[in-house]
Amino acid sequence: MNIQSQVYSIKEFCKAFGISEPTFYNWRKKGLAPKVMQVGGRTLIAIDAVNEWRRERENAA
Repeated sequence: MNIQSQVYSIKEFCKAFGISEPTFYNWRKKGLAPKVMQVGGRTLIAIDAVNEWRRERENAA
């Protein structure tokens, strides 16, 4: 199983969803971004966290 296909870096997430990194960090401060995890020195977002975040955003709309 390739772990890279199951996680986004912050940069990859922002590119995939068409937002800037400052927007992501602003959302994170407000509790509106997907959950992140620290792996070594990297901050990553699991695909499961992205899917949960999308469902929450859809329900909030």
